Order: sequence, then C-alpha cells, then structure tokens
Amino acid sequence: DVYTQPSYRAGFEVFGWSGGTITNTLYQDILAVNNTGHGFFHYYNGLPIPANTSVNRATIIHNGLDARQIAGGLGTGAFYDPGHGQDISQFTITDSHITGLKTWSSVPQPDIEGDGAQITKRYFDGQLTNQNLWPWPMEDRIKTEYSREFGAHNFSVTCEIGKLINQYTNHPITNINVDDYCSGVPITTPTIAINPTQTPTSTQTPSKPGDANGDNKVDGVDYVVWLNNYNTSNSGPSNGDFNNDNKVDGVDYVVWLNHYGT
Repeated sequence: DVYTQPSYRAGFEVFGWSGGTITNTLYQDILAVNNTGHGFFHYYNGLPIPANTSVNRATIIHNGLDARQIAGGLGTGAFYDPGHGQDISQFTITDSHITGLKTWSSVPQPDIEGDGAQITKRYFDGQLTNQNLWPWPMEDRIKTEYSREFGAHNFSVTCEIGKLINQYTNHPITNINVDDYCSGVPITTPTIAINPTQTPTSTQTPSKPGDANGDNKVDGVDYVVWLNNYNTSNSGPSNGDFNNDNKVDGVDYVVWLNHYGT
C-alpha cells in the first residue's frame, strides 16, 4: 500500500534486495525536508547494515507529514529496523541535522543536532570543488522535459530547491539571490579562472560532441570551457556551445556529460 509502507513517498531511500552486498558507502550532502513519507529510509533485506556505512552533512527535518502508524506515525523523519540488526549505531553519522528518528516499533530517538547539508558547490569526479552549483546548469532541459511530460511550464530546480536550501540549511546559496532569480531579475554568472596549463590552446575543430579543445577526448578541460562560457551567446564547440545553437546553456552540458570519458 503506497500510503502505509515506510519505503514509499520517502525523500531519500536506500533499499537493498536480492542478497547483494554494498560496502564502504557514504551518503553525503543529503537534503530531505517536507516529505509526506520519511526523509530517509534505509532497509537492507532484513540484514545488518553493510560495513562502513556513513552519513555526512545530511539535513533530514520536517518529514513524515502523512506517515501512517505502520511507518512510524506522523513526524517520522528517518526510519531504521533494529529488529533485523539495522541499528542506527551501525551508521557513522557526522555533521548532520536529523529529526524525527524512530525505530521500527515507533520508539522516538534523540535528534541529531549537527551542521547539516552543504549544497552550494559542484562535485566533479567525486570531489567537491569551489565552483558554484547555482543556478542549476540543466535548467533549460528540465523546463523542456517538465513542460512536455507534465504540462508544468517554467519549472525551475533553482527556485524549488534553492529556496529549501536557504530556508532549512545552515549554508544558504550566496553567489546569486534566489528570490531575484525566480522573479526574473537577470543575473551575471562570473567567469571562473583556471590554471593556465588547463587553458585550451588547440585551434582544431573538435572531433566529437563535447570536445571543446579538439584533443579527441571529452574530459574535465572541456567542462571548464563550457563552464567559463555558461549563460553567454558565444557560439561553436570551442566555446562550449556543443549543439551549435549560438548559446551556452544546460543543453550543452548534457552533450558534454553524455560523452564524458570518450
């Protein structure tokens, strides 16, 4: 039943099945707020939590808005099953803010009062960088998909998620004013300086989609070219305009992403 099972309508769910083994897992920079179900649900097929499972910088608050009693009842923000060896003590939890934590039998547990999620900078190849994440680089594609599939016009990840980040985390978005952005006020995306040794110097015509510097591979250097030209009307693959529509936007990022590593 979609309205009673604790794993349904969750903000962030980890559900292991089929006897597989997942170890050395880090869940980092999770934001789960205002969900009708749990903010975080972890179930591993009735088995103990895999070794070295960590949660770092998570903000999981104001969840369980319509959680049924079988799922811990109203206000259940995070759920675990100590009856099957899935005790919260088996998680390594650091720098997190978690409320509404309950056991399978709905026994409330103390809130975890830590710093919480930091969702303002980009990850690249699993490493956190100092490059600003907002506005979301795939806004144009998402607006197109939502409009075509759901009839929801002008849906904005930056507006929907950015406001939650500013309201519920200790690390608000500072490189843009989210309210102004959502009101249509033009913003200026600063050019990010890179090491001169990474500056593309080749004048060759890129040989494959997403290859900005013509070295016949799609990698981080090409991403930096796209990023430094993002939200401009520069044209051509050498400027990050990988679909040649005379603007550098989220669509070009998708082209790069789909060919990254080739």
